[in-house]
Amino acid sequence: MDLRRHHCDTVFFLDYSMETALDGLERQRGTPRNDVPWEGEHPSPKVEQFAQEFPQTLRPAIVDKLRALDDVTVHVFSTRAEADRFVGEYRTPGSDASETV
Repeated sequence: MDLRRHHCDTVFFLDYSMETALDGLERQRGTPRNDVPWEGEHPSPKVEQFAQEFPQTLRPAIVDKLRALDDVTVHVFSTRAEADRFVGEYRTPGSDASETV
């Protein structure tokens, strides 16, 4: 994150609840992803542990770094609906939703 934030003018932080994060993992069941290891039908215990510890271990440092950014627009979304509304405002007429996400 440190390297990227020095080269950007806008940041989008998906500050979702634990329930939303775990729901997102559940919805991806059966979808191969290199960054989320699965064990059969479930995310690996390491992925679930990371998701559960994130609010206490990594989130505070991320929030502090975002607050310290000068000349950078920071958008924080607490729900999928907020993010969807924002994306919807910038979707071009006739575009496919998959092209903008």
